[in-house]
Amino acid sequence: VNTLIVGGIKGLAGASVDPTANKSTAQAAIDAGIPMITSNRTLDMAYGGVGGANPLVHTGFNDLQMGGFQGDLLIKACEGKDPCRVALQVGTLGATPQVQRSKGLKDKIAASKNIQIVMEETNDFDPVKAADVTQTMLQKDKNLDFILAQTDPEALAAATVLKEQGLETKIGVIGIGGSKEGVEAVASGKMFGTVKVSGADDGATSLRTLLAVVQGKGSELKVDTTGERPTVVVDAVMITKENAADNPGDW
Repeated sequence: VNTLIVGGIKGLAGASVDPTANKSTAQAAIDAGIPMITSNRTLDMAYGGVGGANPLVHTGFNDLQMGGFQGDLLIKACEGKDPCRVALQVGTLGATPQVQRSKGLKDKIAASKNIQIVMEETNDFDPVKAADVTQTMLQKDKNLDFILAQTDPEALAAATVLKEQGLETKIGVIGIGGSKEGVEAVASGKMFGTVKVSGADDGATSLRTLLAVVQGKGSELKVDTTGERPTVVVDAVMITKENAADNPGDW
């Protein structure tokens, strides 16, 4: 970031790996008088909003919405199952997507008394680790109805393990991401569903937002202020076998 600032940038969009450790990027931009937004990943600090202090706004997917949509898919999948026993694989602990997608999911299914999350383990957003975690979960308990993962690559890894163990017709899988392979897996029945988010829309929204800020047109942005931080939201879509063909992935 310091190199970019010295190079004369007029605005900065940052995708934070660590929401706490990377807060110094915002301060560096503040010190240099350069407007900054976050994209895809947030920073653990107050956002100033358009015309305020850095970071101004966030652009990206609403992780609470995505988790909630995964919850909606699970509620649909669990219809007629009581109990509906679920194993949840979460991403890197403490990362914004892990925290908010978990909250969105659990808030959505809270009223569905038939749904029971009987196991929860982290796979660190790593498909290789997700395969190992799936095997460990199945060693503990094969009496599951669904395995959930917070991105499609890990969901696909879980689905592959289930097929290897002959459990693909007994235990369903629900992901998040709507990747090409994820949507294809839903279309073929390998996965029950996923929540599609477009990487192309994510990147384009970030660039359009930063450009508007730099050009002094921030007031024209559609900013959602109902959540923890002002956000230009990239919407997500629930994908099942019924609409998979009309919503191909783009990553």
